[in-house]
Amino acid sequence: MGKLILNSKGLNTKIGCKQILENIDDKDISNSSMFIISYPPYGVDDIIMNNAVEIMGFQRENLYLSANGVPKGIIPDYVYVTEGNTFEVLKYMRDNLFMDYIENLVQSENRTYIGSSAGAIIAGTDIMLARDFDSNFVRMIDFTALGLFDGTIIPHYEPENLELYIQNTEKHILNRYSRILSVSNHDVVVIEDGKVMR
Repeated sequence: MGKLILNSKGLNTKIGCKQILENIDDKDISNSSMFIISYPPYGVDDIIMNNAVEIMGFQRENLYLSANGVPKGIIPDYVYVTEGNTFEVLKYMRDNLFMDYIENLVQSENRTYIGSSAGAIIAGTDIMLARDFDSNFVRMIDFTALGLFDGTIIPHYEPENLELYIQNTEKHILNRYSRILSVSNHDVVVIEDGKVMR
């Protein structure tokens, strides 16, 4: 199982790039490759690509955008799933057959998964709790997510906010998770071998 880097800020922000970069083991990523799941209607592909090159140190030719489909004959070192409306992003991933591809990269190929905001929630078992934060205007009824760790994460939440959320949420909803994590805009959650490292 690969490493999970989960945060609230994405590659379209300088803060998000720096947070992610600080938690990548390979400090010289100039020869590394990354598959980027960015929902095309958001219009941030150019920003993400530029930040990945200028801030993180990737070579442009080693970055693969989801708008171009799954990279052929290449097993990327990293996969990144963007922020946005969780239901929209997950539907886009399903519609374009990225789910199995990503699960294989992380679970079989031991590649690093980077999930920002919606991408962080999608790393867990399901996106059921996203109903409290995002509008489900795509009318999704199957909330199953990637299942890269046994639990869920709520981005943009300080630990004290998570405690209040748990107190105010029906227990039968929360009982579906072995772990409920949160990540603020200033932190990153790293999961390796099923253990929360930081």
